[in-house]
Amino acid sequence: MVAMQIDVFGLREGHNALHFEETLDALELTEHLIPRGPVHRAGSVYKQGTQLVVRATLYYELASECNRCLEPVVQAMQAPLEAGYQISPTVPAETNDEEVTVISVNTQFIDLTEPIREAMLLAVPLKSLCRQDCRGLCPICGMNLNTETCTCKPSRPDPRWAPLQTLRT
Repeated sequence: MVAMQIDVFGLREGHNALHFEETLDALELTEHLIPRGPVHRAGSVYKQGTQLVVRATLYYELASECNRCLEPVVQAMQAPLEAGYQISPTVPAETNDEEVTVISVNTQFIDLTEPIREAMLLAVPLKSLCRQDCRGLCPICGMNLNTETCTCKPSRPDPRWAPLQTLRT
């Protein structure tokens, strides 16, 4: 197997182990999401006749920044990968099935770059935090409230909310 490719001609019927690691510089996730080190894959390719199913788990570290204080964050990640392929003598120009990719009988290698990229993007948490109790940045001076105490005074509240203040007392 070559990096991010499966040799279709080398597969036997049934389960074929899929265990290796590689760097994923070619994925280009985004400028704020950077895989650190190699990505490890563990799983299998199941072949039954003309059908192939790739099931694996991706293990990697993802470097990003905290959504509250903008400090660097490195997270250990796991992403499930599943992709289905149908080997056919004729490959249709378009298929309605998004679950299965039709490939030609002459296709020797299946490129997993895009399915891996999609699996990694889907596994990205909605919010990255350096720690659960991150206090973020001061909205006035921009100081990191995790490391320093800010002396800024809070701004005056919007006068439109004043009628609601009477409900507090």
